[in-house]
Amino acid sequence: RVPTKDACRYCLLRKGFSRISEAMLSVDLHCEQEMLGKVYAVLSKRRAKVQGEVLREGTSIFYVHAFLPLANSFDLARQLRQAASGHVTFHMAFSHWELSEEDPFQSLGSPEDLEEMGDQPPPPNTARKLVDDIRKRKGLPTDEKVVKDATKQRTVTRMK
Repeated sequence: RVPTKDACRYCLLRKGFSRISEAMLSVDLHCEQEMLGKVYAVLSKRRAKVQGEVLREGTSIFYVHAFLPLANSFDLARQLRQAASGHVTFHMAFSHWELSEEDPFQSLGSPEDLEEMGDQPPPPNTARKLVDDIRKRKGLPTDEKVVKDATKQRTVTRMK
């Protein structure tokens, strides 16, 4: 017998209404014009959404405003300062919760869809990656394969 709460949860998952809400940080950056490209490279690796940039009158300093997922904000200071040689200052604060567009439980599709993709791997599902990272951190099981190539087995023997 299945409790009502579990039955409702199962029905919602089967209908495809599962989405993840991510905490977003508001990031305000100040950097020189020469370092702007390097700063954008660091932000784009971390899935930041740049809202705008403004050049301060009479100087070559740019103000950049962006939203950054909290899960991608760790070690940002070190990477920004390393990329911009220390010529960047920034401030981060919680901004809002954002609903992810991807379904974390989306299947890869039918065998025909996989055949159409050919040798290309399926596109990464960031919502699924977030769920797996949280499950790993909490010590819960994930769908990740531990052994990738089980055909090669080595036995270590000692020479006598």
